[in-house]
Amino acid sequence: AGRTEPIDVMFMVMDPAVPGSDGWEASRHLGAVRAQADLGVTWQQVTATGETPSAALDLVRTYADEVIAPLR
Repeated sequence: AGRTEPIDVMFMVMDPAVPGSDGWEASRHLGAVRAQADLGVTWQQVTATGETPSAALDLVRTYADEVIAPLR
């Protein structure tokens, strides 16, 4: 009621494979993120795996390179 600014919409990719797990494909994930953006999603929630803090950091870097960078 009376809102004039756009709102943010957060959702997540509904893929059975989360980033870093077996079966995860960056290109499939990126396509889903783009499709959601076309529907108005402005923020993404991402679940990721990592056996160690170092592995988790590597995954974040890979996600940034393979998913976030192409969207910029």
